[in-house]
Amino acid sequence: MRVLILALDVFSAEDDGQACARGLIESHPAWTFHYPSDGRDLRAGSRLAGNARPFGFDRFWSPAAILEALACDSPEERAFAVLLAQVAVPLQGQLFDRVEVPSRVAAHHLVRPVLAAFGIVVGTVSRGGAGAQAQDAPSARHAGTDARAARATAAAPLDQAPARIWRSLPPPPPTSGIDVIVRAAGGGRALALTLLSLRAASAAPPGVIVVNDGMDDRAGVAATVRAYHPAAALVMQGGRGAALAFSRGLAASEASYVCFLTAGECVEPDALLRLRARLEAAPAAAAAFGGWWEVDATGRPVAEQAGAAAYARALAVDPGRGPGPGVLVRRAAVLGLDTSLDALGLADLWLRLGRAGPVEVDGERVAWRWQDEGPPPAPVDAGIVAAFLRRIVLACLPPGAGRP
Repeated sequence: MRVLILALDVFSAEDDGQACARGLIESHPAWTFHYPSDGRDLRAGSRLAGNARPFGFDRFWSPAAILEALACDSPEERAFAVLLAQVAVPLQGQLFDRVEVPSRVAAHHLVRPVLAAFGIVVGTVSRGGAGAQAQDAPSARHAGTDARAARATAAAPLDQAPARIWRSLPPPPPTSGIDVIVRAAGGGRALALTLLSLRAASAAPPGVIVVNDGMDDRAGVAATVRAYHPAAALVMQGGRGAALAFSRGLAASEASYVCFLTAGECVEPDALLRLRARLEAAPAAAAAFGGWWEVDATGRPVAEQAGAAAYARALAVDPGRGPGPGVLVRRAAVLGLDTSLDALGLADLWLRLGRAGPVEVDGERVAWRWQDEGPPPAPVDAGIVAAFLRRIVLACLPPGAGRP
């Protein structure tokens, strides 16, 4: 559970909001709590709880374009929107299961619009300590949230100077033995969101390989990679299909484990480490499947998918669906992708891995997919679908059965 607390210096300040936050942190040792600091908690060292993660931010930035887009009704709303935007800059592209808002703040309805503009996903917004007073549950909607989020995103905060400056420090070199292969058909926000998620702080960062599978925006893809993850390797392909794009990325990887994403899909680096640990503990397993969220434009989860292997029966119903993002594959188990299957190349890989050996299934959330970002699903030729379904039928036949 990742929690963002909107209170400054929880262990150094002494008002009621900080006392409540300290109690929350200390009563949930298995959760990780992130909160802004003006420097006091950053220097506090051993006085902090082991699950406390203070971070620095720029308190002097005034996000004029966002404030104008939000059309705040009161000085309190305006002040809270400024704090949200300032805090969001160093957190861009991350996911939080919960955001805790001090009970005295009445403008909690601004949390989703502002954070979503910076590509931040939020499961639940609560006030007064784990929702003691009120909760914005995933199924609830605040009037105007969608419109505010659209206006705040249109203000392009990811392109503003503070956000760019925060990204100017190159990410640390990969040390996890994991490569994430990202297929991109163009530059822009979808690819930026994916790359930002891969820059989140991690004990062992993954390597990143971006395969440009577009024909019309080669310069845009290269510019997005330079701006959002300059350490990523860029492989040019040019509109030849998903299976070949992932195959090219696989050929460029030397890591022991790989994860496949399409622009607009995001993964938590520390969650990949959890999947890696499962594979290391099960040497015969070819892949580990984690749960994932589908999120809307306000960063709200609208569907939660449990970690599940792509069994043949599920693939027969919807061949293009597969298990979604958040699958870690043992590189030695991937002999290659069948590029003749185009968009169904990954689905065929899941089918072959499921037949090759056991598959680990992790019930916790590993990844998320932005609903309206990324390229639309490409149409698949009927002959390719028929060939793939024939493979599924053959895979399901008992040993010794005749071939249809």
